Parts: sequence; C-alpha cells; structure tokens
Amino acid sequence: MAGQWASEADYRVYRVVVSGKSSEMDVRWHYYLLADKHGHRAVFAFTAEARLAEQLGKADRPLVDSFRFIEPKVASNNGK
Repeated sequence: MAGQWASEADYRVYRVVVSGKSSEMDVRWHYYLLADKHGHRAVFAFTAEARLAEQLGKADRPLVDSFRFIEPKVASNNGK
C-alpha cells in the first residue's frame, strides 16, 4: 500500500506500508518520507507486529503531521 499527500506544513509526504515476516513473527512496516520545497528530507519508520497493526491504526499520522524542519540560525558578524 502506498500514498502521498501534502502535510499541514506544506511538506510532501510519501507513505509505504509493507507486510512481511521477521525471524519470528509477521510484521508490518510503515515508512514515511517528508520533503520540503528546499530539498530537506526526513524519514520515519514504524514497525508493528502484524496482529497488532489494526490497533496502531493511524496513530502514526499525528506524529508525522506534526514534524517541522527547523530553520538554521545564521551566525552574526557582530561578535556576540
């Protein structure tokens, strides 16, 4: 399953959900890539046991949607 949308901060959000098997259990991975208009990127990865994935629901979305890139501070030349 995959999708994309614009976040509240106007970042492009790409989401991919992958189901598979780890060494001991069925697992579902939720991957997010966030990108702003300046080329900054951030990645989130959530892992849940497949049988518990329904309980996770969309609980990962508020964390992803609340993410903000921090603007770098420019050093001043006034010696302070």
